[in-house]
Amino acid sequence: MAIYTGETYDTRTHRVDQMPNLGNDADPQPFTYLHSPASWECVDLAEHGIEAPERYEWTPRLKKFAHRVGVNGVDMRAGGVGRAIGAMREAGWVVVDLEHGPDGASYVRALKTSRGVRYCDAFTSFVKVGPNRYAPRFDRLGYLQWRRELVRSGVLPLPAPEILEGAIDTVKNQINRLEMRAHLPHVAAKVEALRAKLAGMQRHKFASDNQAAPKRGRKRSENA
Repeated sequence: MAIYTGETYDTRTHRVDQMPNLGNDADPQPFTYLHSPASWECVDLAEHGIEAPERYEWTPRLKKFAHRVGVNGVDMRAGGVGRAIGAMREAGWVVVDLEHGPDGASYVRALKTSRGVRYCDAFTSFVKVGPNRYAPRFDRLGYLQWRRELVRSGVLPLPAPEILEGAIDTVKNQINRLEMRAHLPHVAAKVEALRAKLAGMQRHKFASDNQAAPKRGRKRSENA
């Protein structure tokens, strides 16, 4: 199955009309990732096949800030994008610079298409599903691991405990509403899952303190 990542086609050997048409699944403008200090989610690492000392871990949410004139305060004057991002930074948002992408590469990928250059994040590729038709494929695990690394490396600061308590209270309220119908098997299963998540949320674990200890090799005998 053909997967288009942007390096597949070379304009020197392929005409523009032979290049993929990604439609609206890729952006006409680049973007910058932003993080609100109040925006965190508690992720079940086991659901993603990640082994860690604690199953539940607080992970930052990110927002795409489009470099589009007329959107997000971006104006047509030179430097409009920089001014708009600066305003977001002053408002308290954390800007994730491009060099903090996965493996030290940019998290924005430029794609050559039949409609010109289009942009997507480093976790999206496009799978051919028909004649000149492509569907996006998103690497959820890679995106999660990258967000965890942003915490581990200190690019994104840890939240205040009060921020987490708000999300914890939401789950408590969900449990309280469901407990009245917990005699039903499917509701009881949901309550049990929410209680397990609540316990994990209350442990306040982050990627920076949720790593398995390195395995130590056996000490060789001096007489070996």
